[in-house]
Amino acid sequence: MKYKNHYIPKFYLERWSDNGEIETHRLLVADIRYPYWVRPYISSECRRNYLYTTHEQADEMELLFDKKY
Repeated sequence: MKYKNHYIPKFYLERWSDNGEIETHRLLVADIRYPYWVRPYISSECRRNYLYTTHEQADEMELLFDKKY
């Protein structure tokens, strides 16, 4: 079952990617020791767990997106 669903497709983010990383700006920084600009991997950005389903449901929607796109 797929549970890491992207709400912005990874192929959109890859246009701004540099070796699988994308530069992002943090809006809320708790302390000055933390940088405003970070370079996380695309696989960890713009995603939510169980975006299209709940824990109990099957992931037909995600499988449909994989086949179609």
